[in-house]
Amino acid sequence: MKAPANDYLPDLPLESQITRERHNLFMAEVGSRIVVSAAIALALLLPFNGAMSRADALLWATLVLTTSAVSLLVVSFYKRHRDSESDKIKKWHAINIGMALMWSGLWCVAPYLFFHGASTEKILVFLLVITLISSTPSVSMGVYPDIFISFITPLFISLSLYLIRFHAEQSWFIKGIPLLTLCSLTAFSLFIHKAQLNNIRLRIEADIARRDAERANRSKNQFMAAVSHDLRQPLQAASLYASLINEQGDAPSRELSEKILTAIASGGELLEQLLLLSRLQSQHFSAKPQPFCLDEHLAKLINECLPQAQQKGLALHNDVQRQYWLNTDPLLFDQLLRNLLGNAVKYTERGTVRLSSHYTEKQLELTVSDTGIGIDPMRHDSIFKEFTQLASRSNDAEDGLGLGLSIVRRVCELCGLTLRVDSPPGQGSHFTVALPLAEKPSAAPASEGTPLPPGQQLRIIVVDDDPRITDALSMALVEWGADVYAFNSLADALADLPGADEMNPDVIISDGQLANGDTANDVFAALTSRWPQPVPKIVLSGNSRGQHEQTFNADALLLKPVALPELLQRIASLCAPDTLTRA
Repeated sequence: MKAPANDYLPDLPLESQITRERHNLFMAEVGSRIVVSAAIALALLLPFNGAMSRADALLWATLVLTTSAVSLLVVSFYKRHRDSESDKIKKWHAINIGMALMWSGLWCVAPYLFFHGASTEKILVFLLVITLISSTPSVSMGVYPDIFISFITPLFISLSLYLIRFHAEQSWFIKGIPLLTLCSLTAFSLFIHKAQLNNIRLRIEADIARRDAERANRSKNQFMAAVSHDLRQPLQAASLYASLINEQGDAPSRELSEKILTAIASGGELLEQLLLLSRLQSQHFSAKPQPFCLDEHLAKLINECLPQAQQKGLALHNDVQRQYWLNTDPLLFDQLLRNLLGNAVKYTERGTVRLSSHYTEKQLELTVSDTGIGIDPMRHDSIFKEFTQLASRSNDAEDGLGLGLSIVRRVCELCGLTLRVDSPPGQGSHFTVALPLAEKPSAAPASEGTPLPPGQQLRIIVVDDDPRITDALSMALVEWGADVYAFNSLADALADLPGADEMNPDVIISDGQLANGDTANDVFAALTSRWPQPVPKIVLSGNSRGQHEQTFNADALLLKPVALPELLQRIASLCAPDTLTRA
């Protein structure tokens, strides 16, 4: 019988939870067992119809129905008052022993009604029925053997005594069947009890472990969300300040700012890898496939890896000549290929890293090859585990955390992509990913962005609880030519913003989550209600992709740290052309 659904109480000791589960299992079955026992008891009237009087048959039927009615009323009372009665385990254990003795007493009467003038065959039929009823494996036999034994002991002892006293002509084998059955059923019940207890214990321990794992996973996700937001904030501020130095400083300052921006980008990339791995492990994260042009992504990723390859004296070749359109998640694809290229460059000391493709009718096989150290075939599975290094270079700080290939595997699983590895030791590595193709859109967007027009007289509202970000972003937007209204809370914005008759904003930029509990949606709802015309809205989120992506009522969502040119480009794309050119 399937166990009833039960919410285990983690605050209770394990043994108390086992006792509670035994009680729940027994009470869930006892009603159906009563109905079945009553049906079998009434059915016995058929084979013994000729061996008993009508009065005896009527008496037996009355006893069966009365015992059944009393038992069902007791069970019905328990079910109606389950909330208050379910904790009274000892009380109901005693009640169930009483009902077992009541039913045992009923069956003890049966020989005196059925065996007058009964043949040996009919006596054997009766013994067979009683044995089948008692030996059928049930929850009661396993969880409460004392209740089961309370039922069978008086029954089989009285039956054996009846046969010895009133049927002396029967063989000792028939007379001994009840006692033999009693001994075997008692031993079997104790055996089932031990197995049932182990089963209940394992089920509860598994449920507790599952709940602990779910609780730990929720805590991890909350921690990663907090880390994501808190670490992205200073990275965003530093990126904006470095961009200002790059635009306003002299040549040495610009060179220094480029290095700072590179370091910030590396830190942001490492943070993103940790957060991405956490999100990929979550069941709530899903891929968002869409058509995109492969060339644009390859150019960007090759340029990212080129400086490191050149520093090591490696040749980095892109042999993908045709323009392909793919249908998968573009952000996850970038992460997958970035990790494959990064690992190839990292673990190749000399020679070449090459990106090639093989076209079929429905898919494109993209291969990243290198002339590096290769991988032992015995490690082809282990290299895709978290925090596993391809090589042991204990003093090399560039080895990272060993997350690259783990992320590659999880991205492939999430996107439904096939990954193949061919890497003989000492002969380099070849990682091949099969990607679904898409039809080229009729009007593909240009791969190069149009130059940004100056933002003369653009009126931009900025709301972020981090003063470093509002200061840096205000300076950058003012340098771009905009009028900026910066606030560190929604309350400040509502109190200090000019009225609708004095100023109409062109863009509202808000942090996704403010310190006092307000969100970007609260900011947008409160501020846009001041003006009749719609106002473009941009969210700068410190959370990771997928955590709040579907909840913001915004025209654009950008993850911190966002590069200043990307932010300016997005502002320009959202503002009307006449707004950008007005004097």
